[in-house]
Order: sequence, then C-alpha cells, then structure tokens
Amino acid sequence: MMSSTPLASTSSSRPFASQSPSSTYQRPAQVPSSPSSKSLLFLSPEELQELAEKEHPDWAKEELDDVDEVADAGGGLRRRRSHVKEVEGRERGGKEEQEEESELWEDVANGVLWTVPFGFLFAGLDFAVHSQFGVDLDWGGEVKRLANAVPTLFILTLLLVTLAPSRRPVPLPPRIIQLVLLLICVLAGISTISITTTRGYLEIMKQAPGLATLWIWAVVHMELGWSVVALIGVAGGVWWRGEGGGVWPSR
Repeated sequence: MMSSTPLASTSSSRPFASQSPSSTYQRPAQVPSSPSSKSLLFLSPEELQELAEKEHPDWAKEELDDVDEVADAGGGLRRRRSHVKEVEGRERGGKEEQEEESELWEDVANGVLWTVPFGFLFAGLDFAVHSQFGVDLDWGGEVKRLANAVPTLFILTLLLVTLAPSRRPVPLPPRIIQLVLLLICVLAGISTISITTTRGYLEIMKQAPGLATLWIWAVVHMELGWSVVALIGVAGGVWWRGEGGGVWPSR
C-alpha cells in the first residue's frame, strides 16, 4: 500500500509553481507630460500692469497703453510696445544735444592747445631772425607781434582742423581741407624762401617769422602724402621763379 506523503512533498518541492495572474500583473507607467507644453494665460491690461509692476518696478513709470503682451504660466512676460522707441529717441536726442555742447567746448580747447605751440614757435623765430641781424627785440614789441599772429593761427586752426564739420560756416570734405592746407603751405613756403633770399633785412625781420610759422603749421596739419606733394610744390615754385640760387649751392 502506497502512502500519499511523497506526492504532497513532491508538489511542495516545486519552486516555480504557477501563481495567479493577479499576483504578476503590473500597471503600466503613466506617460509624463511634455515639458515644452505650457498653458497660456491671457491677461487683461489691468492684470498685466499689476504683474509688470511686481516683476519690474521700473516699468511702473512707463505708459502701458499700447500693450500686446502674453504671459505664460511660469511668470514670463513678453512686452511689445510701440511707444518705447519714441521715448528712447527723445532721451537719445537730449543726450546728443548735451554731447554737442560739450564737443563745441572741446573743439575750442583743442584749437587753443594747437595754437599755443605755434605761438612759441613764432616768438622763437622772431628772436632768431632779429639776433641774426644784431637787432635787439624788446618784450613789448614782441607781445604786440604775438597779439597779431596768434589770433590768426587760432582762427585757422579752429576752422580747418579742430572744429567739427557740422559747425563750420562752410562744411568742407576732408579732401578739400587738405587741398586748402596744401595751397597755404605752397604759398607760405615760396614766400618765405623768396623774402629770405631776395629782400632786405628789415623785410626779413618783419615778414619771415610769420610766413615760416604758417608754413610749418600747414605741414603739421596735413596728411603725409599731401605734405610731400606740398613740399615738392614749394621746390617747384622756387625753381620756376629762379630763386633757387639762394637755396641750393651753385656748382
């Protein structure tokens, strides 16, 4: 007679016994929502103004009449207002006017700074010429000569060099200004050489310092190419007038 005990032990020793379907069922995970999807809130002008004042207190001073704005759920705010450009334009215009006023004083100051060195140059040339001919120059006479020469140099410097083109009586392009400086350089150089080689000492002491200063002033304010052309023009003018014998040594 066989016992039923081994059968029971056999059934209990099966490790992978079938289980009920409910014990192995898993619920599918919930699909997360896309992070890029955001709901939009359309606000009234009053609510939009309150939100703008909370986020940006400085906007409270600006007008919010022409508003077409959209606020999202995260609190972001896009502001499109047509009158902002007009306000910025008025502010920019006021700043430009202030800058123009300061630039005018800057132009005048630059004119003075450019004139002072040439005033010293004129005084040095004047003393040198008088000393060459053994003539004493008193300080009173030199001050009078400086009073005549320095204002002329200042006006020329202001009109042709330091003054902004928009403030000049006749707006001239840079090339025309360089051409004017070239003519001044050529005429002053030829006149200086002509006086020092053909005239008497009285005329040399009277005219040579001023013409030489004007010649050097024009060369300094010209561009390199223009100054080279001007000096070639001076040499050509002296040669054409036949006054090169007092400048170039004869063979």
